Amino acid sequence: MKPLIHERQLKILKLLCRKDLSFNEILKKVYNGEIEDPRKATGKLAHHLKEILRKGLAVKKGGRYCITPLGVKLLTLNSREEAELIRRRLLKAREEIDEALQILDLASL
Repeated sequence: MKPLIHERQLKILKLLCRKDLSFNEILKKVYNGEIEDPRKATGKLAHHLKEILRKGLAVKKGGRYCITPLGVKLLTLNSREEAELIRRRLLKAREEIDEALQILDLASL
């Protein structure tokens, strides 16, 4: 199943949630040294920003990108989903630890 939003777009929205940013500011924060060819990074960022704007998650005002209420809502939903996944992983790990402890208790008899 394809995610609703690409992880890069999510990262961009998280940055925009803190403050409005220009293309170059986003480029530095998202692709800082990650891609050797700056043209490739510029193209990738342009694609992701185009998708974010198309989905109504951000708008461009005076050369700066700003998150919209819809973008904030998506981040909120994503944070809840991430928290639920972490909770499930912790519960599973706890069950596995309890199971291992029971096995060790039985082995010591």
